[in-house]
Amino acid sequence: MRGGRSLAASLGEHPAIFRGSILRWCARAKTGGNLAEALSHLADLLEREVKLQASVQSALTYPALLVIAAGGTIVLLLTYVLPQFTPIFAQAGAQLPLATRILIGAGDVVQAYGTLMLALSLAGFLGFYRAFAEEGGSARDGTHRAAPAHRGTLVKRTQAARFTRTLGTLLRDGVGLVPALGIAHDVLANLTAAKIVETAVSRVRAGARLAASLAEGGFFPPQTIHLIQLGEETGRLADMALRAADIHDEQVHHSVERMVSLLVPARHHCDGVDCGRNRGSLLVAMLSLNDIAA
Repeated sequence: MRGGRSLAASLGEHPAIFRGSILRWCARAKTGGNLAEALSHLADLLEREVKLQASVQSALTYPALLVIAAGGTIVLLLTYVLPQFTPIFAQAGAQLPLATRILIGAGDVVQAYGTLMLALSLAGFLGFYRAFAEEGGSARDGTHRAAPAHRGTLVKRTQAARFTRTLGTLLRDGVGLVPALGIAHDVLANLTAAKIVETAVSRVRAGARLAASLAEGGFFPPQTIHLIQLGEETGRLADMALRAADIHDEQVHHSVERMVSLLVPARHHCDGVDCGRNRGSLLVAMLSLNDIAA
């Protein structure tokens, strides 16, 4: 910057840290003459995104640990506990129950292909993480291709919160509607939402209403459309967009809490059923050996 370059151009030399939407935000703020206030609003926006992402990750950590612990217990049963009984069953020479034979076959598969199964599981987890957790890129960079058609309610609300908060903050800082939509388009992490906003930008340039343009895509929640429409009609689009962002942030937080509250007991129930089935298979086999010995 001492050499005469702008702040956005200087930050642009570090794309791994400052994504495109931040650079365009800085460029627009410098043009508008309110760089300090705009950077403060940008910091608040990024802090909200980080807090939302951290809350989702924290809420899902415990269920993930339960799944890992349950998988480890099953693997231990199939690879260590079950082989202790297999020679006993072989010496008896009796026809074992179907459930026990299935359990022994599963143990043989795990012992033979356990390493490959672990590698595939890790690869699947990493692929899922890259698809749904890494949402830091911009739509113009093509990093939204990981989840091009994911239209779940939680994803819709998350993207709506990100879009409306960016839009409302930029409009409050004095950025025009079309440039603000362009930057808000860049922060979206879903290809469907990004395409809808891109189409809306073209229609707004032609004189169409923003709310009607966004509604045609069928992606953004009704609350988003209604509040944006109200903001357009009353001349308070920035305030209504920020209000929509607050509503969707709360909805995402409550949705994650409800999901976790249902997922944990369901996971415990599945663990109980699975352990009961495996232990029952061994118990039935042992009882059948007692019948033969009698």
